[in-house]
Amino acid sequence: MTGSPNAELLLSVKYRDDYVDVSNFLHQDTSESSWITGLWYDEENDYLIVSTQYLVGD
Repeated sequence: MTGSPNAELLLSVKYRDDYVDVSNFLHQDTSESSWITGLWYDEENDYLIVSTQYLVGD
């Protein structure tokens, strides 16, 4: 992940009214995936956020 380690990184999560600050979450590189655009895990709360891209078929 790039940027300052203390900088806020806020994500909008479906079914939540507020943003989630994932700046302290573990970030997994998803550059090899064609449809997963981000993956963040909070070990302390056992909370996983997966960002996906909707793919339209031909």
